Amino acid sequence: SYEYIILNSILYPYGNDNFRTVSRTLSRINSLFSKIHIDVYFFCSIRSQSNIISSLYTLTSPELGKSMTFTGEEIIQYLKTKNTNKPMIKRLLDGFKYWELYKNLDNIVGKNKIKFFLFEKVEDNFVSDLSNYLKIDPAISLKLLKNTSENVAINHMKEDLFINSPLSVLFSKLIKNFKNPRILFINFNKKLLNMFKLLYIHITKYRQKDKEISIIKKENLIKQLNVIKNNSSLIKKYYRNDCLELKNKLKLDIDKYDYL
Repeated sequence: SYEYIILNSILYPYGNDNFRTVSRTLSRINSLFSKIHIDVYFFCSIRSQSNIISSLYTLTSPELGKSMTFTGEEIIQYLKTKNTNKPMIKRLLDGFKYWELYKNLDNIVGKNKIKFFLFEKVEDNFVSDLSNYLKIDPAISLKLLKNTSENVAINHMKEDLFINSPLSVLFSKLIKNFKNPRILFINFNKKLLNMFKLLYIHITKYRQKDKEISIIKKENLIKQLNVIKNNSSLIKKYYRNDCLELKNKLKLDIDKYDYL
């Protein structure tokens, strides 16, 4: 899980522990399981760095008061100069060097216990490939995942009360559910309760000042996202050598998905 393994290693600040890395976290996981005689296999879905950084920023940006402690402009400035007074920027960016991650995993558990999948192939044969690796019947996996969709960052942004009015959030949720009647009645009681909470707590107390603050936050977030997206070539340049190793050594068809 990128949330509990990758991001805990490269994004979230915890006291003075400035030496956390993905490889250190994974090595600890393997060591803990080894003590109880359980073999650990690692698989990871990787995504084009220029896209994953933009998506991650949407979910964790300082404009929304979330966990990221630097802006998109500061990320790009580091890529241009390689200088920063915020070492966590470098740690975050280096956490998406996938070939480095693979080599670290190889040192920890060996090649036969590692598998990388391309996030971009999720609409193609991703489920079948992952099922085969996990020794699960692909037909069962496809049946279980039928009619499900990826919770992409843009959808998350539409439903974030930090930058949207309660009514627009409510409207977005209603549209999403009515577009797919299959999910409408899943946890229906809980959804109904949350709707009334949204109506009562947020809409009744929503003021003009709140609307103005939301607009400013959204504009600032979009500005930072545009800075990141407009410098995608710079991001790709930073990861180019790492991606070439990934392509040549693991034979992953990353060219097709604009990693380079």
